[in-house]
Amino acid sequence: MKGIFTGILMAVCMHISAQTVVWQAQAEDGILGGAATVNDPSCSNASGGLFVKFANSANNTLSFNNIDISNAGSYKLSVYHFNANSVSLVIEVNGQSLGSKTFPTAVWCYQGNAVETIFDIDLNQGVNTIKLRPEEGVGSPLVDRLVIIDEAGEYLPQKYYVSDSDGDDANIGTSPESAWKSLARASEQLLNPGDSVLFKCGDTFIGQLNIIRSGTKEKPLYFGKYGDGDLPILDGAKAEDGAHLTTIAISNHDNIELAYLEITNERLTSRSGVSDNLAYGIDVQNTGPDTLRNYHFHDLTVRDIYAPTTENQDFNAIKVSAINFFTSKNTEVGKERNIQDVLVENCYIARTTRLGIKTGHAGGDDGVGNDSINRNMNFVFRNNHFYQTGGTCILPTKTYNCLIEHNIFDEPGSDADPRMANRGSSVWFFSSRNGISQYNKCYSVRGYADSYSQHIDFGNRNIIMQYNYSEDSEGGFVEILGDNVNSTYRFNVSVNDGFRDFKGNTLWVSPYAGKDRDILSDSSFIYNNSVYVDAAITPDISMVGKNIFVYNNIFYASGAATIGQDVTVDIEAGSALAMSNNLYFGNVTSTFKSHDSKPVNGNPQYVNAGGLTGDDYQIQEDSPAINAGIQFPEPIFPMAGKGIFKNITITPRVDMFGNPVGVSDSIPNIGADNNYNNSYVGIHDLELVEGNSFEVFPNPVKDKAIVTITGKKAGEINLLISDLTGAVIQKQNYHLNIGQNSIQVIVRSDIRNGIYLLSIEENGQYVSKRIVIYR
Repeated sequence: MKGIFTGILMAVCMHISAQTVVWQAQAEDGILGGAATVNDPSCSNASGGLFVKFANSANNTLSFNNIDISNAGSYKLSVYHFNANSVSLVIEVNGQSLGSKTFPTAVWCYQGNAVETIFDIDLNQGVNTIKLRPEEGVGSPLVDRLVIIDEAGEYLPQKYYVSDSDGDDANIGTSPESAWKSLARASEQLLNPGDSVLFKCGDTFIGQLNIIRSGTKEKPLYFGKYGDGDLPILDGAKAEDGAHLTTIAISNHDNIELAYLEITNERLTSRSGVSDNLAYGIDVQNTGPDTLRNYHFHDLTVRDIYAPTTENQDFNAIKVSAINFFTSKNTEVGKERNIQDVLVENCYIARTTRLGIKTGHAGGDDGVGNDSINRNMNFVFRNNHFYQTGGTCILPTKTYNCLIEHNIFDEPGSDADPRMANRGSSVWFFSSRNGISQYNKCYSVRGYADSYSQHIDFGNRNIIMQYNYSEDSEGGFVEILGDNVNSTYRFNVSVNDGFRDFKGNTLWVSPYAGKDRDILSDSSFIYNNSVYVDAAITPDISMVGKNIFVYNNIFYASGAATIGQDVTVDIEAGSALAMSNNLYFGNVTSTFKSHDSKPVNGNPQYVNAGGLTGDDYQIQEDSPAINAGIQFPEPIFPMAGKGIFKNITITPRVDMFGNPVGVSDSIPNIGADNNYNNSYVGIHDLELVEGNSFEVFPNPVKDKAIVTITGKKAGEINLLISDLTGAVIQKQNYHLNIGQNSIQVIVRSDIRNGIYLLSIEENGQYVSKRIVIYR
């Protein structure tokens, strides 16, 4: 091991003028004093498997006496360490004590990679010394390695090459001709921002790639391929001393890009210190003191991710994932952290025990953190293809802002391999805030429970499923569990979803919020979806909650199919099931339809009923769905137009097929297709009113509001207040003048607190604003 490390040091020294790393050393290569010792046995998460422990006596020391520095000045000393609690060491540089330095809570070696803590030091030109020692009787860290960095120096990003077929770990690694051989050698290199590590196409690399440095936002670390042929394969399962927990390990480092690699980890053998119940392809852990940012994983294949045994585990305990992101609990005020700004795109993820991509955050202790920092933030998953995951393809647990779009979910919840969990919806939001899943395709979801097209588990806020196509989902189409607020399914197409006898539903809103814990979800919106069933199945309807809105959907059942064979509706007193203007055709039970205040009956005239693409469920020009919907105040997405949601409008302006639509300000079609609709008028097309000028103040409204609007022409308009069923509950006529108009609207005293639509109506056309009345 020491021979390899000497080669590393030589390589670094040869490039000092173009690198930020000016010195590095394994802790075990230093001079040990007193009772300081090197660990025995070794630990795979430590660099070289070794670290130094001090036994908490001031007589125990670790020293480095020949640190050669070219230029005097200020430097950064990085100490990589393991410790489960906050501890300290005294640091001496050139015989001068810097005092006792704190090492924040990290991890034990068996739990993950060493954590980096950085200190400012001043060094002389020439030879320098560094000594570490505990305070007497005070807890100290286990030291893995030390690095000195010159942040002010010039650096030139370097490319390193790795080839199992042509490489040698004694090589310098800076060209294909001088490539390293192993993942172990690539893992030991202390990279600088902008550096690349490239693996040769066609080669297979056994072991673990352990990424032990960070890039910057402008210069991320890059790990990819070189040469022609098949993607390089990184295999974590076939290591001689047992299968690794993960093939690529990223612990407490960020600004990293992974691309054009094939990653597998079919763990068939145990490894010391690693649970037999876990396995990952890529594992990103934040157990350190800082927020981690900027991960871009693209054009990867991540496949065959299995743990040695999960057979006797409870389903929720199975965490095996192709890609995993996790942040440990925030326990100290002012030192909260999470993982932010993640993009996973154009990847192929196949054959896992349970999960494709999982995110997680352990939250915060009471009084520590808030609703956002105690969740991982700004995650985007797009253009990925998932195939035969044993469970859910994407599980956003504890996320704050998550966008999932243009993915293919093929056979989630699979049991193609007996090691698979055989349960999971395509997407499964849990305890998340502000999530949108759109333009995805879900095929053949399977499982003995859940296993809907996509579902909103419990404890979420502001989750939207829109513009998706689902087909042949065992559980059903809509699943909204308990303790959710503002859950929305809109402009989706569902074909033959819900064939399971046990809890197989077209629509399922449930109060379930954990074992022996029921909490009704509030404000569940299901509108403008197109549902078709022609298989010999009988999906049920179950809606238990408060303020459930079911508008403008098409329910079409033909052949041996029946929708609503069993119907359960239980709405909390004081709230409502607002169900109106849905279109029914075929074998849809009268029990279900009886809840609709304004049902529409007739053949919706799909262009190809029974087809297996979303486009088959567009409507023809004689469809009774045209202009037959209800206008109502749609749920507002609070992050619209911001950050990862910059292209998301507050409410939809197009349907699933790109036709203009405006449910809040016009009469829409029924279903996901708004084609042939002649009631939709853009606000710029109104004859009298300049729609963009419409403002309401204040909002929320107590007793009165001031409406300002610019008139293009003089004429008569009406100001309407409508409730969530679309019923007009207050109407006021006004003569509009050319130019700016200021109109006082007195809200009737008998109108209850709640959400309403304030509209300006001009000859049957509307421009509307959502208002909250709160007295």
